[in-house]
Amino acid sequence: MFPRLALLTVFYVSTSLAFLSDASGQTFDSSALRADIHDRLRSGHVDIPYIQTDEAMARIHADETTTGSLVLFYTRRSQDIDDWVNSNPQDGWNREHLWPQSRGTRGRPMKSDLFHLMPTDASVNQNRGNLNFDEGGDPEGEAADTFLDGDSFEPADEVKGDVARALFYMDVRYEGTNGEPDLKLLDEMTTSGDVTIGSLCTLLAWHTVDPVDDAERKRNDDTEVEQGNRNAFIDEPELAELLYVAECGAPAVLTLADRTAFSTLEDTLRIGTWNIANLHHETGVGLRGSALPRDDEDYARLAEVVVSMDLDIAALQEIGSPTALARVFPPEDYHLVLSDRYVAGAENAPAEDRDIYTAMAFAKDRFPELPPVSTFEALGIGHVGFDRDGTPSIRPTRAGMITEIQLGGESVKILNVHLKSSCHRFALFPIQDQNASGEPYRSRFDCRTLGAQLNILESWLEQQAAQGTATIVLGDFNRDMNAETEEGEPLDAFWRALNDGTPNALEFEKGPLGIDEVCWPDHGDRFEDHIDFVVWDTRVSDLASVSAPVKLTMGHENDPKYATIPDPENPGRTIRQRQKLSDHCPVVIEIGN
Repeated sequence: MFPRLALLTVFYVSTSLAFLSDASGQTFDSSALRADIHDRLRSGHVDIPYIQTDEAMARIHADETTTGSLVLFYTRRSQDIDDWVNSNPQDGWNREHLWPQSRGTRGRPMKSDLFHLMPTDASVNQNRGNLNFDEGGDPEGEAADTFLDGDSFEPADEVKGDVARALFYMDVRYEGTNGEPDLKLLDEMTTSGDVTIGSLCTLLAWHTVDPVDDAERKRNDDTEVEQGNRNAFIDEPELAELLYVAECGAPAVLTLADRTAFSTLEDTLRIGTWNIANLHHETGVGLRGSALPRDDEDYARLAEVVVSMDLDIAALQEIGSPTALARVFPPEDYHLVLSDRYVAGAENAPAEDRDIYTAMAFAKDRFPELPPVSTFEALGIGHVGFDRDGTPSIRPTRAGMITEIQLGGESVKILNVHLKSSCHRFALFPIQDQNASGEPYRSRFDCRTLGAQLNILESWLEQQAAQGTATIVLGDFNRDMNAETEEGEPLDAFWRALNDGTPNALEFEKGPLGIDEVCWPDHGDRFEDHIDFVVWDTRVSDLASVSAPVKLTMGHENDPKYATIPDPENPGRTIRQRQKLSDHCPVVIEIGN
């Protein structure tokens, strides 16, 4: 179940509409979009008699596994079509008006509009009545995971998005034209007897966390057969973010299909960072010792993520070889470059000798010629410490990669990093060598290496600033740079050192902010601290419009093949099967040129 009550805080933030403004400061106007959607929703709509809607609903919501039955909306129960409320007042089925008749839909065509009519258990329908939709309350009693209070009704997670898209449809379909009411979704608990219903921003959050599925798409098709029009919010889910963002703020979480919200800027660059986690080229073979092997479905799903992101520039980490990268980023669409640390054929060595590398991909439709790319060797310092089995070693860390683009007629350098792990919150100044009882901290070696990389990174950034070159750094920082004091002041030593305002008022911004509620949210053993970031010199914002970085879900979070399971060979330990996709999710930023 989605986190109730806190869901809006998690999925939507109050923020400026910078990502909906072009470089000249022109703010996106939703009125033209609303008018266009309204015309599309009206197109072909045939007003069918109300008495015929029960027969149409029986066809639209038919239970394909049981002849003569349909699936009830809130309870998800299969019910005989003939078991109507007249013969079974308590558990028979009847019509649920998601937008209640007492809120402006008593007349036709609103009353008969099949996009908001749902077959429901009669008693659940009665309990919902004309309540608003929002989160919280006590259990409804009959429909599982359904709650209500004095002014609102919360359906189960699996139909939250369906409710939202039905109400988006009603809000835009009925605009006060042709003698119809002007229905309005508001972000408040509205009272019955008017033409309003709430709560808009809750519904927008539900739309995001419960995306369109095949069953809803089929209902859209079947409804078109019955009444001639379609619900555009099912066909193009991204329309909801564009239309309602002004009321609810920018989406803090985007599904992979939500591209249009990033497409309102003229001449923009979509730049992303993604640690794909031990990406190997062989099906059924792990890259390194403990790396999980991927099957063909896993590779196909990773490739779908790439297509959905539609990046112009991708900064990538933990890539095993060019061949591995080409399984996910098609070479016909992207220039692919690995750091100079990669040696041809290294991926064919025994697993214990294989390594991972930083890499970059450039969309050929945006960059017909490969931009300048160089390896930043200075970050790839030797890590002096111990292996997991206690063997002393000196192992190289990951080199960075640098490319250069033009923004506002000026040069901007982009640095891809993958910094040392296992010091994501420990002290850096000074390094803590042992605890009060004298026991040594294993992480002291990792923290010294990360501290050395911090000094190198800070020097490079100041070097570029001294030359008048703005910078963007993105990648896997392996550091909780969002840590704050109780007063909301920056706490992390790494971020405070990097963004100390010196020399000459050099300042940086970063994102995503807050905690990670996106990547494998239902997996209890996940980390909620962001460690994948985009950091940019504030001068970049003087050259172009910069959107807030967002983390994207890869989908498939609840597929059992990616669940955490006990390790049969190591009692007490587990296997995080989500690494078959990745234990990191991509972060994307858009910059308007």
